Amino acid sequence: MYTYVTDLSGNSRFLPLPPPSEDEIARVLSGAARRIHRILEVRADVDDEDALSQDEPLLAHLTAASLRTRIATGSHIGER
Repeated sequence: MYTYVTDLSGNSRFLPLPPPSEDEIARVLSGAARRIHRILEVRADVDDEDALSQDEPLLAHLTAASLRTRIATGSHIGER
């Protein structure tokens, strides 16, 4: 990681920073995972009529459930 600074003469330079902590990395990854999950849920709801769902409806259903981390079949369908 680097930070961008301008010195007194007006020249720009990069200064090295210490590496991110495990907590900082976990926070960034957690936020990214939440955003990706929301995007996939929206796209899965909008794009239900894709080629896979037309050609292989069971496979499409199982794949969608997997992406949503939901149970696809049985008495607990739709649960995490």
